Formats: sequence, C-alpha cells, structure tokens
Amino acid sequence: MTPKMILPPKGMFVQGGQDDPLPYYYRPLISHLFTQRINSGLQLLRPPYDVILDVGYGSGILLPTLGQYGKMVMGVDRDTEPEVVMKSLESYSIVCKLFKSDIATVPIQEESVDLAVAFSVFEEVHDLESALKGVYRLLKPGGEFLVGVPRVDSIMSFLFRLVGYTNIDDEHVRTYHTIFKCIQNQFKMRQKAFGRFPSFFPESACLYYTSVFVK
Repeated sequence: MTPKMILPPKGMFVQGGQDDPLPYYYRPLISHLFTQRINSGLQLLRPPYDVILDVGYGSGILLPTLGQYGKMVMGVDRDTEPEVVMKSLESYSIVCKLFKSDIATVPIQEESVDLAVAFSVFEEVHDLESALKGVYRLLKPGGEFLVGVPRVDSIMSFLFRLVGYTNIDDEHVRTYHTIFKCIQNQFKMRQKAFGRFPSFFPESACLYYTSVFVK
C-alpha cells in the first residue's frame, strides 16, 4: 500500500510556533494542498523502516503517519517543546522520542536511523551544509533521506500571502534546485525517487518538490 498522510482530528495537536502550518491542514481547500504535498513525498518511500527521524517535527502532526511505517519514531526541532507533542501523541500507539535541539548537535547515536524525513525545513536553513552533515551522521549506511521543498519565487510568495503568510520572503532563502544540489554533495539521489505537486503540472510550474536520497 502506498504511504499516505494520516490527518489527526482537529484540535489534537498544538501549533508549534507562529510559523507552524498546523492550522492550514484543517482549512477548506487549503487542507488538500498541504496534505498532498506531503503525500507527494511519502509515496516515494519503501516501508517498513526500523527507526525514522522527523527533522523539524513542529506540532508533531506527521508523527502518527510516520509511526505507521517505522518501529520507532524520533524527532528533532529547535523550537517545539517535546513534552507538548508527547501529550498530543498519548492516544497513538507509537514508540516515539523527541529532542529540542539543532540537527547538527542532537544527542542521537550515530548511524542509528534508517529514514530521515524533512518537509519544508531546508529552504529556511542558512547553514545548510552543517544541517546536512548532522543528518548524514545519524543515518545508517544505505539509509534514506526524504526531503520536501516548496517552490521559492515571486509567484509562490504571492500565493503564501493569500493564505496568510506575510513574511515568507524573509524565511525562504533557498530554492529546491540549490537544496537538492547541495544534498547530492553528500548523498546520492535514489533512482526514480523524484516527486512533485501537482504531479500533472510541468516541473517548472509545480508548487512542491520531493526526492529521496541515500547515504
């Protein structure tokens, strides 16, 4: 069965910060856009995995989905308190461990992760090389790295403003082209592991891009 996002009931999770997109997952029409961008990446996976790491877990909304495809789920986030998310996860039967930390210094054993997942994270990271080295350190040899990145240009900035994001130009500092190129300095892109949303659009017109890389 193709992996697909499980959207938790509204109100179960708490917004991780002012810029956390949690509310948009429950708005009419916009909800579809937010969930399908995630699905465009999840469909590239080949579960099951032993240990999955969510890089930038935010509100934790993706953790129940990842828990369906891994024996253990871990998460790292610089802003969200783990205790808040763990309380939201109480009704789910998943083994989970969360860290409030930077990915470069998070206290997780080296080469212990089978799959790392990062949706809408690296377009906001200034020190990308350091972050990628952190992921590389944690992945097992042959481990997979799923990355999702939004389109970054004036058109996308306009669309973000329509849904309420007013300072997106200050946050999104890298395009998917530059991010994927930088990742390939340390990882290999898995064959036939590139996704986009909407999938029926030409690549240059899509809103979101995903790919799986291998250590």
